[in-house]
Amino acid sequence: MLIVPTAHRLTTYPFLHVGLLHLLFNIISLTPLLSEFESQHGSINTLILFSGPFTTIPALLYVLIESFILRHDTPVQGASLWVFILLSARFVHMAQSMPHITLITYNIPTLTIPLLFVLITAVLVPHTSLLGHLLGVAMGYAWGFGYLKFFLPPEWALRWIAGKLNLLGRLPWDGSDDQPTFGRYGILDNGSNGNGGLGVEMSGGRRLGP
Repeated sequence: MLIVPTAHRLTTYPFLHVGLLHLLFNIISLTPLLSEFESQHGSINTLILFSGPFTTIPALLYVLIESFILRHDTPVQGASLWVFILLSARFVHMAQSMPHITLITYNIPTLTIPLLFVLITAVLVPHTSLLGHLLGVAMGYAWGFGYLKFFLPPEWALRWIAGKLNLLGRLPWDGSDDQPTFGRYGILDNGSNGNGGLGVEMSGGRRLGP
């Protein structure tokens, strides 16, 4: 059965949650990662990415895979998709300087850590969407390796918008326009700590992450 969601469902599902606990976990997981991302890439870029490609592309892929490959009709909701995107992008950057992470006596490839988080979440948290989380990881990898930088506006457009909105006056922490930030068009910096989990679902469906 083909799932044909209305347009608003492709962009608003991260704001819907199955309950207070689901919402609380996502807020705790997302806040430090999103704050770091905004400080590195700027408020305008953050708004463009998370209201556009970081939300709609995984949603469209989810609908296509569910409809034509899995033949399911499972709606999802929650903001943990964003958490896995940011987390995966961070591990892409970490992998450049630290290809492996040692756990006891095992060397685990750094790039596989987000996938381990997805599996752990699927095992420990019932009714989560494995597909939704995997799509979040895929988007994070794509951003981390710089394949999605074409979604960002050019420098002159950012400066014009920031000037018109007086962002430096309204948002003193915004650094997208007047200071160079490492990895602005791709990789996230590893300067601050943050952990995350993921989630997406419509009523009666599955949530993405804890």
